[in-house]
Amino acid sequence: ARIAGVGLVLGAVAGWLGLLSGGTPAAVGAAAARWYPLMVFGLPAALIVDTFSDLGRALATRRGAGSPTLTIAGTLIAIGVGGAVLGTAYFFVATFYVPTIFSLFKLDPIAIRAAVLVQFEWPMAGIVVAVTVAAALVETVALLIRTKQRGA
Repeated sequence: ARIAGVGLVLGAVAGWLGLLSGGTPAAVGAAAARWYPLMVFGLPAALIVDTFSDLGRALATRRGAGSPTLTIAGTLIAIGVGGAVLGTAYFFVATFYVPTIFSLFKLDPIAIRAAVLVQFEWPMAGIVVAVTVAAALVETVALLIRTKQRGA
């Protein structure tokens, strides 16, 4: 859930900046289009920070129990995909509602949604998922190397 929190924070920032920069749905949409690409860096970083130490400890206690490579890789990929999807959903929710609420409902939430979705570049969502999954695979390899070095 922490990985998806990155989307919530970035969406709230985009909503605030859109509200402050013009206070129109188009300004909110432009801010969302500018801030969403930061998820390419934020989600993988959150994934690595959130799981690296916990998985390292789990691997250290499983010595001699066989190789948990597929389990770890599968878990990290699932966390990466799920976190990227939830992060995107949280980003949109925050971007839609932060300006509406803090403008004291002067901005139409439906107009904000339309403006954000029109200006949003959908291939970027695929890039966010791909980069997060790649980070999960790199983390899996790093954990396995670290575990082998400790066991040797």
